[in-house]
Amino acid sequence: MTDPDLIVADEPTGDLDARNAEAILDLLRQLRQHFGKTVVMVTHDPRALRFVDDAHHLDKGVLLEGEDAARAREAIHVAAGGTTGRTLR
Repeated sequence: MTDPDLIVADEPTGDLDARNAEAILDLLRQLRQHFGKTVVMVTHDPRALRFVDDAHHLDKGVLLEGEDAARAREAIHVAAGGTTGRTLR
């Protein structure tokens, strides 16, 4: 229990200011990169996309796939301050 392989993070940046939210997201990324942890995160924070290898999007409980998922990723990217036209996975 003191060294889990899986970390589940439910809204880890929900009540944090931007600086501390960035620190938490960076910590989760380091745990994944340097210690081989698997991180499953649920969030509404579009900035989290910069810290992940893969993202899946739910809309009213339905997992978006194909073009619907691509449109959701683009909208979130733009909401986080990115530009349109960037290919996101």
